[in-house]
Amino acid sequence: AGTPQPPADSGAVPPFITITPAQGIATQGAKTSFDVTYHPLQPHLLDGTLIQCQIPGGRSYTIELTGRSSRPLVEFSFHHHDFGPCFVRPDISGGSPSLPPIEHPADEGAVTKELVITNKDEEQDG
Repeated sequence: AGTPQPPADSGAVPPFITITPAQGIATQGAKTSFDVTYHPLQPHLLDGTLIQCQIPGGRSYTIELTGRSSRPLVEFSFHHHDFGPCFVRPDISGGSPSLPPIEHPADEGAVTKELVITNKDEEQDG
């Protein structure tokens, strides 16, 4: 069974890295895959992080990870809007039949507020 994990001298897998599956069976002569997900909550540079896949009684494979994260650079046309009193339906989870949509006549003074989100990031990931 292959167990992706960090080398013994580097400690545990950081919380912003997920390796799936953490354990598995590597059949001789066949391909065995695992996913490494990088999901930091803050800006971060991953370069130089090592993980190791160890095959009991066999070889160990060291993999160097490279990546970075940054905060989204987006601009909102407004940050707060008061929609006034609103009707909120009761929770209908738990197998209750769904309620029909609430209908509003178009001429009842409907108000529309458009939110514009602008990407200000000069770099494009691709």
